[in-house]
Amino acid sequence: MKINRLYFEDFGILRNQAMEGIAGSPVVIAGPNRAGKTTIATALRYLAYGFPRQGAGLPSFVTQHRVEADVETADSFSYNISLKGHGSPDIRPLGRNNSRDLPQLYGEIDAFTYRQVFSISLDELKQVPEGLADRELENLQVLLLGGGWSDILRLEQIRAGLEKEYNVIGGKHGKIHVKQFGPYGGKVSEGQDELQEARKELESFYRQKDRLIEINNNMPCLVNDKKVLQNKVDRLEVIKEHFQHYRRMQELEKGLSQHEHQQLLENFPANAEQRAAELYREYEEAQAALEKAKKDLTLAAGFTNDREALQIALLNSGAKLDEFQLKLSGWRERITALKRGRAENSGEKKQLEEAISELNANWQLTELAQLEVDRVNESELQSQVEAYQEKEGEADSLRRELGQLKLRLEQAQKIKGLQSRSSEGVLKQVMLLTAADLVMTLAISLLITPSVAMVMGLVGGMAVYIYYQQRSGAINQQLREIKDTKNETAELEKQCELLNDRISAIEQDINLIGDALMEIRQKLGLPDSVAYHYLPDFCYRLRDLKRSYGRWQERGNNLIKEERALFEILTEIVSTLDSLGLDTGDKELISNGNYILDLADRANYYLRLARQVEEAKSKKVEQEQRLHRLLEQDPLGDADKNVEERLENFLERAQRCQVLQQEQLDYRNILNTLTTMLGTTRGKNLFTEGDTDIITAFGHSLNEFISHRQAAEAYEEAVEALQQVDAEYLRTTKEQTSLENEIQRLASDEKFRTARQKIDMAKGGLEPLAEKYAVLRLAELMTTKLKGRLMEDSQGSIFQGAGEIFRRVTGGDYDTILPPEDLKSLDFRAAMARSGEHLGVGALSRATREQLFLAVRLSRIQEIKPPLPVIFDDSFVNFDPVHCSKVVRMIVELSNTHQVFVLTCHPQLIDKLMVEAAAPQFWALEQGRLSGPYHDSAAIKSALQ
Repeated sequence: MKINRLYFEDFGILRNQAMEGIAGSPVVIAGPNRAGKTTIATALRYLAYGFPRQGAGLPSFVTQHRVEADVETADSFSYNISLKGHGSPDIRPLGRNNSRDLPQLYGEIDAFTYRQVFSISLDELKQVPEGLADRELENLQVLLLGGGWSDILRLEQIRAGLEKEYNVIGGKHGKIHVKQFGPYGGKVSEGQDELQEARKELESFYRQKDRLIEINNNMPCLVNDKKVLQNKVDRLEVIKEHFQHYRRMQELEKGLSQHEHQQLLENFPANAEQRAAELYREYEEAQAALEKAKKDLTLAAGFTNDREALQIALLNSGAKLDEFQLKLSGWRERITALKRGRAENSGEKKQLEEAISELNANWQLTELAQLEVDRVNESELQSQVEAYQEKEGEADSLRRELGQLKLRLEQAQKIKGLQSRSSEGVLKQVMLLTAADLVMTLAISLLITPSVAMVMGLVGGMAVYIYYQQRSGAINQQLREIKDTKNETAELEKQCELLNDRISAIEQDINLIGDALMEIRQKLGLPDSVAYHYLPDFCYRLRDLKRSYGRWQERGNNLIKEERALFEILTEIVSTLDSLGLDTGDKELISNGNYILDLADRANYYLRLARQVEEAKSKKVEQEQRLHRLLEQDPLGDADKNVEERLENFLERAQRCQVLQQEQLDYRNILNTLTTMLGTTRGKNLFTEGDTDIITAFGHSLNEFISHRQAAEAYEEAVEALQQVDAEYLRTTKEQTSLENEIQRLASDEKFRTARQKIDMAKGGLEPLAEKYAVLRLAELMTTKLKGRLMEDSQGSIFQGAGEIFRRVTGGDYDTILPPEDLKSLDFRAAMARSGEHLGVGALSRATREQLFLAVRLSRIQEIKPPLPVIFDDSFVNFDPVHCSKVVRMIVELSNTHQVFVLTCHPQLIDKLMVEAAAPQFWALEQGRLSGPYHDSAAIKSALQ
């Protein structure tokens, strides 16, 4: 299969670049570094499989990766392959309608195989290409070793797996105490140790049984001693704990039995002291509150003698003052608004007066209401003024035109007079000259001779004639001009007459409109000096001013109403305040309104203080009544004494009664405690004496001791004796229990059975593992021998092709390639021709190592069918010229069966290809732009300069 066309629409540096007519053997793409060669190689690697989403080092794109190719199979079928983004290749048949999917085009070769075998860069010539995962490394081993060696590799994997599995079970030598054998071997050893221990315990059984018999014989005496001592300790403990209580109960009983005390306990009210103290405290608080309220009112109002009168007046006016208090804030706002409205009204009046003064200095503000400006139609007035101005303009224009015509008429008349006088002067001159000539002729004839006179006369006549002829043309012209001037004058006179008529008509219209405007001016009360063209604006301003005046009057009326309402309110407030004796001042009410309202607010404060006084007074009376009711409950109280003395005596008796009540309570508590304690079964057993009362019996026992200390000492002695007996009893009981348990344990054969069972179970678990271990070791041994046999049978045929290529490339320095000793690695061995020494990959130079892996890949390329395009991306940069020439020769041979792409930036390699190849095709690549194809290398060397 071969590629006939490549199109890079959007792939890294390549944008809309095409390679049409790809047909070289090989195809050489040359360009400097970073021109896009690796980008083309990347596109060729993934052309048949699609671009991966990550980890492939793909170039950038503008919208998405887009690459196309036209390919041709060995049976001459053509297809178009299109790649877009990371999607799968889109295959479309070209020419004949045949359908063939992509894996068939590439002969079922997967992407990994094609990328690692057919696409050769410096990375693929390393022992382990960069970026390979463990699974991919295993696949690469199978690819490079070939089909037969995949079986050997599989056998090695099986052997390694068997070795790993039996090592997990029993290690390398199968000892009983290691790996999975370990737990079972340990159990066998433990079972044997436990069996020996069971034999020793049987001897101890008989010794401990004799000791248990001895303890059981002594136990009844020890229990009886412990019981007697425990009973004594319990009696002494109760006596010690309640000794003081019993003595206190006796003292209380003696005091409470007195007659006076009995009377107080039976007749005096309960909780009397606390109730009396509380009531007296509340009474004093009420008294203090009353005095404080009176003082607060006196200080606030500034009165000293008439506080009560003020208080009464305030309480009587309370409803009014409460009503005032609710409305004070609103009234303040209304007074403020009224004052502000007055100021604004005054300002507006001043503005209105200034505005009307601008219109007419003689007008007063009150005259605005009398003006009939509302009866004037503004639009009609505007039309009349405009018509008046238009007529005035037209009349002025006609007057100017008439003036110009009159001026022209005067000029024409002047010209006419001058022309007439000019023609008459010429005739007069001719006649005078003729007369002068006759006179001269007569004079000469008289003075000289007639002939001379005749001659001079003729000469003079001829001169006059010539002069007349010269002047006659001008005279005729003047006559014509005179005639024209007459006609023009007549025409001008006619036009002046027409203009006079038009002006008269317009003046009549002006007078009519002027009369109407004069009437309007009179309605507006304007002087005659106001020009008509000011009337519309004047009318508009006057009407707006009149409206403002109307609004001002309305607001003024509202202010007057508000002022009257506030006056009534303030009058009522002043009346109330005067009744309280508060000074409201003698100023005008509205101007003094805030002061009056503040005074009303203060009066309300006085009212609150007066009500507090009244409330405190009521509370004091109430507390006095409650206190009297309590004191009346004292049967020994003296009603003639004052409250303080009665209360003092009452409190003394209450305290004495309270002490007696507490003593009575203590007596009952002690009695109840003793009765409860001694009434139990334990108490009865400790202190019962025949038919005697239990409390009395307890007293008899307690009276054996003269003090609490004596009873405590007796108790400590009994406790010490009991502790000694308890310790002996406890030690003996523990020993007894221990011996019983130990004898019971030793009497059983459980340990013998358990030890035997542990040994049997360990053997049962060990036998399957041992059997499995043996099977695995045997299988591992058989696999090793089978792998060795296969390696001997297959080694020569598998590496023969790769060894031959390696021998040609190295010039016979190495004659074959041997497989790795460790099939899990790619550490091929190279056999030196002269010494026969086998060198691993690590012992070879970099160039020789790359030549070895190149030989392996070329061998695999020749074995894989069908022949697919091969890509060399600057793979020979580390080869010297001699070895490079040999590799080029082999590439040219390979191009006879495969389509070969060589991407390079080295001119020397291009020269060698030009020499060795019969029909190479060259393409130049500069900064992502392709040009070609060329059949001469000279055309692309310029791209490498």
